[in-house]
Amino acid sequence: MTGRPAAGTVTDAASLPVAHGPVDPEKSVAGTPTTGTVEFDDATGVWEMTPGTMRDVEIDELFVVIAGDGTVEPVHPELPSIRWAPEP
Repeated sequence: MTGRPAAGTVTDAASLPVAHGPVDPEKSVAGTPTTGTVEFDDATGVWEMTPGTMRDVEIDELFVVIAGDGTVEPVHPELPSIRWAPEP
């Protein structure tokens, strides 16, 4: 699949092919993570990241974890860590 999925179609996000690229060296903290995105519209899509650690600044996001796990550590304001993992 290339580009955005067609409006009104059902998409299996877990099997959606996502092209990856390296994380900007200024954002990479540990390992050599890569990321990729498929946008559904201006506000939704699928984002993937390989193992590693990176910094990223977002104002407001909603995440639904369908595979893997991760941790978010808010710094501004400093808040408790948030662990991501799919429901068993």
